[in-house]
Amino acid sequence: MSNQIRDADAIRPALFDIEGAIAGYFEWKKQLYDRRGFATSTTLLALYQHADRSISGNKHGAGLIFRWQGSWDLVGRERRRRVSERSALS
Repeated sequence: MSNQIRDADAIRPALFDIEGAIAGYFEWKKQLYDRRGFATSTTLLALYQHADRSISGNKHGAGLIFRWQGSWDLVGRERRRRVSERSALS
């Protein structure tokens, strides 16, 4: 598994307590890697800004970034030598 995907799966403090709701998702991802050598990660970043005053009159702004990353260890998962294909979609 690539370091970027491993870092994305790191446990961080959550804004909402949804751990029980997504525990199955992380178990599915682990099984997918163990069985097929495929690892995946998604990231969603959202931003909203509001200004009291604006030159253009537009006081609201928003942005959204969705990122999907995948890594597939094609051969040699059981050994340290690997042939891998990685890609990212942003």
